[in-house]
Amino acid sequence: MADDRPAGSDRPVVSRAAVELDQRGFGLRGFCSWHRLGWRSVLLREFTAAPVAIDIDIPAIPDQLVAVVASGRRAIESRRPRGWEAVQFGPRSVSLTAPGRPGRVRWRCLGDSPQRAWHLHLPGALISEAAAHLYGRDLAASDQPDALMVEDEVVEAVVRGVVDAAATGRDDAYAETAGVFLATHLVSRYAGRDVRMPSVGRRRLQPAINYIRDNLHTDLSLTAMAAAANVSKFHFVRVFKDAVGETPVRYLTRQRLLRARRLLADTALPVGEVAKRCGFVSGDRLLAAFTREYGVSPSRFRSARN
Repeated sequence: MADDRPAGSDRPVVSRAAVELDQRGFGLRGFCSWHRLGWRSVLLREFTAAPVAIDIDIPAIPDQLVAVVASGRRAIESRRPRGWEAVQFGPRSVSLTAPGRPGRVRWRCLGDSPQRAWHLHLPGALISEAAAHLYGRDLAASDQPDALMVEDEVVEAVVRGVVDAAATGRDDAYAETAGVFLATHLVSRYAGRDVRMPSVGRRRLQPAINYIRDNLHTDLSLTAMAAAANVSKFHFVRVFKDAVGETPVRYLTRQRLLRARRLLADTALPVGEVAKRCGFVSGDRLLAAFTREYGVSPSRFRSARN
């Protein structure tokens, strides 16, 4: 909205509709970058879901919404253009809602803790600008980035970076840069693509994916992972690769290394303890896998972050 732009600026800003969206009936709002930091290039909000929500209508707003789960689990159904879809949101799940897209949702939180998520709003005009830059045209409404749930490490990392920037009081210039990068990524990866959760196979595998993420510190076997999905281990390898794009063992290793990165960056735990918490039998095993994956040792990675 023009009246919210800094004087002399024509850059896109988030809408007041996003700031004023009433969520009191189905959750609690926490941090808000609009009020706390004065950001206008993006809007970052903390959202804690109510334990149960039944047929909540979400009004359309002119911004692109990117939601990343921080903690807790939730079984959610959403009415999409092709009917109702059902997924389980867990930590690091990503959801995309296109500009101008209304919705109806119902959910129940799983476990004893409510689900907490970060909602990052990008100006709809920023999505249009990214499309014009990449494709020379704006996007049709049906082609805008929209998906009930995806796994996207880039989106997760950017949102995590924006959260960290907000915590340290970074200015709107940082937020604008992150927003431009994220808009470009969303358009290049998701625009015009059907990224709904389509296959029964993927939904059937979700318990196994949750089981892997919840037990990275343990000695996970292929048999145990397959049992979580209630399929044979021989069938499990094939359907897992078809649905996820990599083998169960490769997925497990990658998730362990991602956890190791977070622990190395965010804690002072010794490398041996990091290895133990991530399911590696020794610090040497972590060293070998980490160096092979990222081209740098765990100790050098930590030093570079500090």
